[in-house]
Amino acid sequence: MEELTRIRNERGWTQQQLSDESGVNKATINQIERGKRSPNVETLTRLAHALGVGVADFFPKAQASLWSGEALERRPSILARVVGAAADRWKADMAKQELSDAEISGRVEAALDLYELVTRRVNLEDLEDLPRNEMEELVSVTDKLAIATADGILRLHKSGYLDEQQEERIRQRREKAREWTRQISA
Repeated sequence: MEELTRIRNERGWTQQQLSDESGVNKATINQIERGKRSPNVETLTRLAHALGVGVADFFPKAQASLWSGEALERRPSILARVVGAAADRWKADMAKQELSDAEISGRVEAALDLYELVTRRVNLEDLEDLPRNEMEELVSVTDKLAIATADGILRLHKSGYLDEQQEERIRQRREKAREWTRQISA
């Protein structure tokens, strides 16, 4: 994963330093950087958080080409399966009482990061040209992420975990996501 290596090197960090900061095993980081292992969403989230970037920053090509008409770069079916499965898992996790508020908060942030990755470069005017199955996948993925996010925010709100500034930032990101989903569903 070239972007992980690039971002880590820009910070002047070794793989060991990234491991120490993220809690991800150094051997795992090495395998991910060499393309020998595909990270799951939770690993990506931990790495991104440690490096101070969003998960989307690891995928600049996806940001530039997702559903943009570049057939060789588009992978909506794969994206729908991976992100949709992660969102379903997070939604189930949010109902479990053994997860800490910090873990729930991390999942909410990751869901919002993925939502932004999916929607960042989508031109709403071009959506009319999407094949029906791709539009359905896009709506399904964004809907699942929105539901997982809402469940997590509700739990964090009830527990009093978020301060006013955090709650406002998440509320703004969530409202942006809701508006985008309303526009593509119209």
